[in-house]
Amino acid sequence: MLNVKNVWVKIGKREILKDVSFHVDKGSLTAFLGPIGSGKTTTIRTILKLLKPYKGTISLDGKAFYIPQNTLIYPSITGYNICYIAGSHANTFNKLCSIWKIPCNKPIHAISEGQRRLIFWAAALSSDADIILADEPWQGIDLPRVKALREYMIQWVSDGKSILMASHQIYEVEKIADTVIFINDGEIILQGNLEELKEHRGQTLEQMYMHLFGGEYYEAV
Repeated sequence: MLNVKNVWVKIGKREILKDVSFHVDKGSLTAFLGPIGSGKTTTIRTILKLLKPYKGTISLDGKAFYIPQNTLIYPSITGYNICYIAGSHANTFNKLCSIWKIPCNKPIHAISEGQRRLIFWAAALSSDADIILADEPWQGIDLPRVKALREYMIQWVSDGKSILMASHQIYEVEKIADTVIFINDGEIILQGNLEELKEHRGQTLEQMYMHLFGGEYYEAV
């Protein structure tokens, strides 16, 4: 489905991605995990050809749908405009927005961040894409709708399609992902099947994350 091999990306003189390699299979829900500024968004943007690697190759078998972290890219458009621009199936899109109670007739600057993200999810899930690339998939979404979205994501991958997401929501990732990729300072430091990693290391996903990236970020003020 998606194969990233030995990819290097540089912005100015700074190496942003360093020899990044991984693959996403059909029917996989893969999560990119890492600290702020570790290279998660950069990797997704490189897959989408928004950034150009100076070494390495990326091959994508099929169509991709991108859900950006910043959903306020075009503030004046409506949810219906997003559905049209994306070429999504209007009947399915409208049904999802109705279930989630999202006002698709309003400019997206006039609705909440969570509502905007759900509009992008409705457009993605009603599209003909083979893989969804989601940057912070649950950001701004309330718990009942997160739980509902989780079920639609599971259905999407059970139909043989794929999701690659970058997230800081460790607890949600642990509930849904089959594969995890840990990245730090532009380098992949650990990847594999989530359940196999948990069994091999004897750790929960949170414990793995803290072991790899934990630090002291608190002191009395």
